[in-house]
Amino acid sequence: NLTWRDMQHLVVLTSQPHPPDARNYVASDWTRNAIGLEHSHGFGFGLMHTAGLVNLARHWRHAPEMRTCLERPHKIDENSAGTFKVTASACRGTANEVRHAENVVAIITVGG
Repeated sequence: NLTWRDMQHLVVLTSQPHPPDARNYVASDWTRNAIGLEHSHGFGFGLMHTAGLVNLARHWRHAPEMRTCLERPHKIDENSAGTFKVTASACRGTANEVRHAENVVAIITVGG
């Protein structure tokens, strides 16, 4: 009875970013995310490790319920360039409080 989100977690947690026998599996953009997992734009979290996935799935508890938090629009200085930081509340103190971000959607309007 695994959900699609359970499968997403299982694939990410058991993938191998640097498998020992993958000669053509080279990327220069591997970075470590906030929870310590390596990620590449070209290879995602790495090659799927099916045996590891099945073993972890046998004892898996469902991923927590997904919550959606909509933030108010943030105005960005029109003269800013490059990187900017937006601090969000994550709906703290409400029923939709987000504790773990799985997906972030930013809608950006340029001009008018």
